[in-house]
Amino acid sequence: MTYDADATFVAGSLVVDGASRTDGADGDQARADLAAREVVFDFADMAPGTSHTVQFKARVSGTLPAGTTILGSSASATASSPLQMACAFS
Repeated sequence: MTYDADATFVAGSLVVDGASRTDGADGDQARADLAAREVVFDFADMAPGTSHTVQFKARVSGTLPAGTTILGSSASATASSPLQMACAFS
């Protein structure tokens, strides 16, 4: 998942199925590529019908316009379909 140029990845915030993961590319299913502004979750061995919950935090770098509230975002992946994302902002 790529995050916007107006956001900064929060180090140490990668979580897979409730368990913390390291930010580096070290084989634990998750990594943050700061140069590409991208967070990668790798589930190459997912069995059909399984699912995973992934989380990370990003901090908005600039000032949001008055009245703007970030409600949150989420993503889900299943072995039978491509990554699906649902985001809500207002």
